[in-house]
Amino acid sequence: MIECNFDRCLERPFRMLFRVDTRTCDQSILRRCPGIDPDTCSCVRDTTLTPDAWPDQKFFCTDFGSGPPPAGTPGTYYIRAYPEKDTTVTYFAGPVTTPGGLFNMTAPATETEVEANSFLELYACADAACSAPGTLLQQVLFHSSCSQQLYLFDIFGSFQLVEFESTTRGLISSFVAPSVAFELSLDVTAGGTPLTLDFMSVVVLAENPELLEPQILNFDVAGTPIPPTFTVQAPINIFVGQVFQVVTTIGGQLNGLGCFEVSNSTLQCNATIEPTGDDDDSGGGGGGGSKKNRRRHQRKLFL
Repeated sequence: MIECNFDRCLERPFRMLFRVDTRTCDQSILRRCPGIDPDTCSCVRDTTLTPDAWPDQKFFCTDFGSGPPPAGTPGTYYIRAYPEKDTTVTYFAGPVTTPGGLFNMTAPATETEVEANSFLELYACADAACSAPGTLLQQVLFHSSCSQQLYLFDIFGSFQLVEFESTTRGLISSFVAPSVAFELSLDVTAGGTPLTLDFMSVVVLAENPELLEPQILNFDVAGTPIPPTFTVQAPINIFVGQVFQVVTTIGGQLNGLGCFEVSNSTLQCNATIEPTGDDDDSGGGGGGGSKKNRRRHQRKLFL
């Protein structure tokens, strides 16, 4: 089992999934461990690289004209992704709706992985159907071979990496739906008199605000006595390996007196990655097998 680095790209992928949310280049976010050549299994990745350090990561970003509109602005844009080595090759080309639109940057069927450096370009649409690129708004050049540090949630201008897939290491994705249970304990001493609830809410906040909007859960608990214990269920979205704050607000009546309490706790679901084993590739050679075969090499995420 590999219990660390599950969110780091350690092998050059053949597919990378990006989320698009218009941002200017200066809003790029690359979080890394501090120091020179740190152990990324044990360090805390809490240092945001300043723009003068971006070239060391082989990351370059240019805004054209006034650049993209502010983050969160709805719209449709034409996206191009292609390798620096051969600009006639297309990894992706087409319209993407923001905020939150996704596109796959995928190596062609004749290749087993993307090239070492890749361009991502954001254009205004040339027509109402966004069938062609119009004015170039932003161009990103980043190191896609993973020989430099590259992680899920890295933000390159308007493009955020949310998934990647390689031949032997398989699929590494932020789209994992863990089952999370909250247990709330109340310390109430009132001679055995139950607390009658009036309201309860849970707010889940991503410590990294770029990941998710606040999730507010309000529960209809009016008139519910405690004890006995009771259970409520509601879906929430979290990302594996990321820190979330859980704020619980509860209020009720105890012996005719109003009670009110707010608590704050931290939630973080980590993962380990277990290889499922290599398939027998009878194709020979050192190219990693066929496109079909390489997609059978998968990994499982365990919470």
